Amino acid sequence: MTRIIYYILLFFIIAFIQTVLPAIIIFQSPVTFDLLLIFLTVIALQLPTFSATILGFFIGLLQDITTQHYLLGSFSFMKSISGYAISWLTRFDKIWNRGLRYLFILGCYVLHYSIYYYIRFAGVHGEFFNGSILVSIHALLNLFLLWFIDRFIFSNKLV
Repeated sequence: MTRIIYYILLFFIIAFIQTVLPAIIIFQSPVTFDLLLIFLTVIALQLPTFSATILGFFIGLLQDITTQHYLLGSFSFMKSISGYAISWLTRFDKIWNRGLRYLFILGCYVLHYSIYYYIRFAGVHGEFFNGSILVSIHALLNLFLLWFIDRFIFSNKLV
């Protein structure tokens, strides 16, 4: 029970920090760490698949409601997929080496941001190149933050 309260408290702290983080504008799009995705990744690597998927849905729904009402449902969908896929990684914990696990997480991040930018740039001609660059920047930025958290907070025991 105390673990659940800890996660809920940590979620609200991370959500607050996410709102005050500065963003860099690239191609008229804000680029910043997605702390909620990193939080979901950490939780998904510790919880069962169903729990991570449901948690991803609710994190995404909260993010949809608070940030982008015109894309309502997009973050819920993306975070659910990410929670499911990343928690699926725990099945191969003993088989895959650390580099392959990070590569899989990078693929999940690329999928997450690809869906987002596909929805965001739907109907806009000529945005494939810009969207591809933004997907790459977001995915690598968040992977670096996850690596930092794994290395210095979890002592390389998370991934």
